[in-house]
Amino acid sequence: MHRSDRTFTLMLAAAIAGTALISAVMVAGMYVPGTKASKHVIQVSAGSAGTAGSTAPPAASATPGGGPSAGSGGNGGGPGVPPSSSLTRQACQNGVVHLGSIITQTGPGRSITMAHALIAWEKSVNAQGGINGCRIDIDGGNILDDQGNPDLGASQYRQLWDDDKVFAFVGECAPLTDEQMVPYVQQNSVPLVGECQSATTAYSPPGGSGCFCIWVGGPTPTQNGRLGAELMERVQSWPASGGQVALVCLNDPTTIQDCQGAAAAYGGGALWNGGPQMEQVYDNNYGQLIAQWQAANITHVHLVLDPGSLDRFLQAANDAGYKPQMFNNLVIDTGTAGSGGYPNANGMYIGTPWTPLDQNTPGMQRLRAAMSTYYPDDTIDLYAQTAWISCLIFEHSLEQMGSNVTQANLINTLNSIRGWDSGLGPVESYSPTNHVGPLESALMQLQGAGTSGWKLVTVHGAIAG
Repeated sequence: MHRSDRTFTLMLAAAIAGTALISAVMVAGMYVPGTKASKHVIQVSAGSAGTAGSTAPPAASATPGGGPSAGSGGNGGGPGVPPSSSLTRQACQNGVVHLGSIITQTGPGRSITMAHALIAWEKSVNAQGGINGCRIDIDGGNILDDQGNPDLGASQYRQLWDDDKVFAFVGECAPLTDEQMVPYVQQNSVPLVGECQSATTAYSPPGGSGCFCIWVGGPTPTQNGRLGAELMERVQSWPASGGQVALVCLNDPTTIQDCQGAAAAYGGGALWNGGPQMEQVYDNNYGQLIAQWQAANITHVHLVLDPGSLDRFLQAANDAGYKPQMFNNLVIDTGTAGSGGYPNANGMYIGTPWTPLDQNTPGMQRLRAAMSTYYPDDTIDLYAQTAWISCLIFEHSLEQMGSNVTQANLINTLNSIRGWDSGLGPVESYSPTNHVGPLESALMQLQGAGTSGWKLVTVHGAIAG
């Protein structure tokens, strides 16, 4: 087991054993409403260098102002669209748009490159004079780390929205916190432009007067799990003739939706033991599972694991000399694939709802250029892409709003996007009742695992769900 993984496991076990005490201490000791010094600012992390490019995304296609009702805040008659009287927040009054984001950077589900991509977008946009004269402010203490603790995350939501009065959240990725805070988002009309994973209720209009305020660039987590299984079935012909697939899932809110989507796509008859093997985040029984699979001649393994659990699985597989075909429904990051990672991860598959990392779309060129300028040691992964598509969606909306940068106009502008090519891959179309991006995923495969030159290469173009 890697030293970082042992540290992660010990910290997590302590957190689980004393959740109430830890939460109370964290909230009391770290959070004072409105106190800037209480914020957790991300730090630079190491990785591999990216490559540069400079092409801008395609020109905007939506009508400035977001359609016939934009600027008025809507009439409150559509599902999840509050009356304009409740959408009063404005931005760019002083030439700055203050944004916020909560990203789990420590604890389960490390996603530091999401935070880095947000900052790289801010700095690259501001270096060009902003958007319509509005400079972006998201790095001034407004990217917070919930540390995988939803109690801390809840206080951070209120800090950013109630006290600091940010205009919107962009590139949100704190799954445990976000799942808990869906009612808060709906009741307080908090726009979330981009979201890596939340509760299922976040992706459809709420009942009553709650705001439908979350937009995502691609599939929901459940849809992503289904697309992952369909990639393996349709492209790689899983399972092998007469065989079964072992589906292993982290039993956690951050992964359960992807797991359910994959299980439904395969069906019980195709799965070893009739369904998914549910693992706790602190489990390390992969050796026993692998022994059973070896005895049953299981040669195809579909994983829905966070990076720490994936590391433990790969270590157990290496110890057992087990070399199945593997697909991971979540991210593959530098900790798993880079120097000091796991060579037996070589050949592992992964799906991406965005442009494959080895392609050269305008959006990927911009992402590479920004990251190579501001975070040259980072390897661009799916977390960075997820943040980038969120940034592009917000940027496009800000361009369309012109000088009328209000919360009401933001919501109406987002709901009016039709057939807009993001430049990164997805062509986005939203409406007041649909805030989900295109249902598609491309298949990639890991090469050079265990080296600093690891990369993901395209095996098959996107399939539609």
